[in-house]
Formats: sequence, structure tokens, C-alpha cells
Amino acid sequence: MLTRCRNHGVILIKEKFTVAAPSVRFCGYRLSVDGISADEDKVRAIRDFPATANLTDLHPFMGLVDQLADFTLAIAATAQPSRPLMSPKRSFTWNPDHEKDFVDVKRALSSPPVLAPFDPTLPVVLQTDALRLYGIGYALLQDHGQGHLGLVQCGSRFLTYAETRYANIEPMLPRGPRPNANYQFGLPTSR
Repeated sequence: MLTRCRNHGVILIKEKFTVAAPSVRFCGYRLSVDGISADEDKVRAIRDFPATANLTDLHPFMGLVDQLADFTLAIAATAQPSRPLMSPKRSFTWNPDHEKDFVDVKRALSSPPVLAPFDPTLPVVLQTDALRLYGIGYALLQDHGQGHLGLVQCGSRFLTYAETRYANIEPMLPRGPRPNANYQFGLPTSR
């Protein structure tokens, strides 16, 4: 590996380079033999985020929430009341519903699950859900036997204003690249 890095001009920084460690931090995640978990610093940043008083405070919070959205399906529905506040066309008025939403989002992300590593030999289950006025979500699971489905990846997103007017089935239809396509292409079976 080191020879290939040298041959291709890849520079490794001694302080950041790790070999044969039981777990490593990488791009905001902790990778280990148990699976992929959210970086403790990001989880702590969300849990300890101070109450939002204006749009300038809300933007970084929602950015952190987006970074951990792969760990819970609840983000689109839970963060919905704060979404209109992000629009520059509306005045920022923080009310008790927004405060409840803020606390609920922090609670949903305060202890995210450990994602199972993808195993191409195991059966894949893709679950989708559409909340009519809020968003769409998916969960990519793998059957580990005896009824145990391991969560590999999940996500959700808000619906655009136009999408909220689609027929009930349309929001669940794939549009553009699917975030879990890397896992599913080339698999012999999926259900």
C-alpha cells in the first residue's frame, strides 16, 4: 500500500496515518469491526447545540443534522417545522413548536445506531416510506439470519413544494441517482 501511494504521488501525514487499528475516524464517521457509527464529536455538537435564536444559528445546526441523516429515518418528519424558517423569503419567528422540534431532532440524533457493514453475500431489503407533506425516507437493510435485519444505510429528505402535490405513490419512485445504488448494483437478489 505504501509503495502504491509513493508511486502515485499520494502524501501521507504521519499524525493522521493509522494501520491495523480496531477503529478509525474517517470523514465524520467511526469505522470498526462492529460497523459504522457517527463520530462522537458530531453527536456531542448536536446534543450540546445551544437554543436557536435566529437564522444564523439555525443554519449550522441543520447542517450538522444533514451530516447525520443517514442514521435515522425520522429527520425529514422531525425537522419539518424548522424548514420554513430556512427560507430567506420568510421572517424568522421562533415559537414553541420550533422549540419542540429542535429538542426532538437533538433527541433523535443523540444516540444514533451503529450501521452494519455491507455484505454482498447477504440478502438485501429496501424499505421506503413517504410522508405526504413532509418527506421521503428509505432504509437499506440486510438479512443476517433468524429475523435479524441489520441497518446498512438510511436517509430521508424533505419534499419540495411541487412534490407535496404529487400522487401518493410518486414521491417513493426513484428520481435521479439513488443514495444506496452503490450497494445494490450487481447484486443477484433483492426483495
